[in-house]
Amino acid sequence: MPLLLSLPGIGLVALAKRRRPAWPLAAILLVYGALTLFAGFWSPRYFLCLLVLAAVLGALALDAGAAALASRRLTRAGAWLLAPALAGAGALALSRQVETFGPVLTDLRRLDRRAFLDAHVDFWKLADWLNQNSRKDDRIGIGVNVQPFYYLERSYFHIHPASEKGDLLHAASPEDFLQRFRRLGITVLVIYRWNYERNSLPPPGAPHLQAFLKRLYNGVNTLRRQKRIRHLADVSGAAVYRLPDGADTGPAP
Repeated sequence: MPLLLSLPGIGLVALAKRRRPAWPLAAILLVYGALTLFAGFWSPRYFLCLLVLAAVLGALALDAGAAALASRRLTRAGAWLLAPALAGAGALALSRQVETFGPVLTDLRRLDRRAFLDAHVDFWKLADWLNQNSRKDDRIGIGVNVQPFYYLERSYFHIHPASEKGDLLHAASPEDFLQRFRRLGITVLVIYRWNYERNSLPPPGAPHLQAFLKRLYNGVNTLRRQKRIRHLADVSGAAVYRLPDGADTGPAP
């Protein structure tokens, strides 16, 4: 609803000289929205920041409508235009809420706690397995594109090309990855095989990210074949490994 109401708000900003300070706000909303929707940067979470901007412009539209009603300057034609817009925005918002939360509320009544979490909480099954099957002093390295962090009761490190620590992006061999994992204190490794070649992300214009993923997956597979890491389980599409304790002795003969 804030996004829908922001459209008449943008019109008011454009037409009213006294609202010129709000022009940059409207411009940011339009440009960022266009980039998010049409330029390949789409992800639902990227729209969250637009709610702040849209709320301000939507408030302008509501304020102008309220002022027009109070002063009786709203013509009958304007009222006929405004009423369907507000009704449509409300109906759309309500339908989206029902569509989103209806199945959740139904399952909340009919499922037990574990079945409900498995069905509706992303990465819950993986986090639960790790909580049940790892030591309290373990540090778990997790990547890529799997994020059970909210529910994990262990120390963890997010394996990602943009990670600030560990310098994983420059690891060139399985040995490099293993040594960097150890320096980060990682004792359990969780690797989700993200099929980036069939996915729209990372885009073809991100060769460094694609190269990193290829080196990471190949390195982990090599370490597993050489028995330098021990495979524990496959959970929700992610492979779980334990790194060796103490000094690594190199590939198994």
